Amino acid sequence: MSCKARRCLVLLAALVITNRAEFGLAFRELREKRFSPMLLLAAAALFCGVEAFRAAGEVRAPYTVVVGVLLLIRLWGSYDRGGAMVASLKILRNPPMAAGVSEVVSPQKGPKGLTRTEPDPEEFLEKLETRDLCEKVMGIYTPVALLAGLTVTLLVAFGLRQDLFWTGTLVFLGALPVTGLLAVPRILLLLAQRLSAADAALCGYHGAEAFGGEHAILIGDEDIFPPGSLSLNGYKVYSGSADRIIAYAAAATRRSDSALGPVFDELLTAQNGRHYNVDSFRFYDSGGIGATILDDVVLLGSLEFMRRMGVHMDPGTKVRQAVYVSVNGELVVRFPVTPQKKRLKRVSFFVPAYLTFMKP
Repeated sequence: MSCKARRCLVLLAALVITNRAEFGLAFRELREKRFSPMLLLAAAALFCGVEAFRAAGEVRAPYTVVVGVLLLIRLWGSYDRGGAMVASLKILRNPPMAAGVSEVVSPQKGPKGLTRTEPDPEEFLEKLETRDLCEKVMGIYTPVALLAGLTVTLLVAFGLRQDLFWTGTLVFLGALPVTGLLAVPRILLLLAQRLSAADAALCGYHGAEAFGGEHAILIGDEDIFPPGSLSLNGYKVYSGSADRIIAYAAAATRRSDSALGPVFDELLTAQNGRHYNVDSFRFYDSGGIGATILDDVVLLGSLEFMRRMGVHMDPGTKVRQAVYVSVNGELVVRFPVTPQKKRLKRVSFFVPAYLTFMKP
């Protein structure tokens, strides 16, 4: 046996021994009637090991390097899959989880909807290792490829009088789909790392499949403007008492549960203003709110809202990033609004109930 052939055999033995856990996992899954593509690689390694002895006698190179490359790709895929899980599990170490978003399936045709719900980390962990579509396909392909490979090997070896182990090596090396070992794990890793950088966690393939496609999301003021994300940049009074107008605005926004409520409450406290009760309240489809306070009709909203409601506006009024207040159809004050420039962190978990956890 030549020195080169001996080195190839040692390389193949070292690959099998150092990666015995991967081969062992494939055979353990086989006992559970689950088929892994590692079975095809194990068959190729078996045929290749015997064929290497024959190659040494004929002074030709065996195919041990090809087996090593395929095993390297398999390990690369396993590493990427484990990295995706680690990137997702890191988020679980940062409680508390404030809220979740679950999928709402409507009996009518159209996109699926997402709405708030309670998070369930246990369900997330349970489904984190859900088999992806590629693994399911390989679970069907592997036994078929094993039977077909053995059949083709025997037919070629005995029908065409070719070497049995040389034929088996080529057949099983060619039957192993390389992209099936790496494609999905690589994509999951890249997606999980990108989400982890934004404090989000992906529940493996199950979460990606659940959250994929077209969805309709119902959002409110607290989603667009979380608490602490807005501030008032002074105000301009057109008519009436500033103290009473601020008290009216604070009462209306407090009743609407919007992000502006705490802002107006702070302003009211600074002015030592009076707190009023809202007699009646309503939301308008055009993007504003209305309230009745002490028999006064108070409207609060944007510049466009005021114009749609027929409130008389000064022709020079052009500030759009502001909150306008009218009392009994007359514009009384303008509050310029300034968004706070700070990063809002979100924690997202895609789980069997299709949950997304968020925290400010």
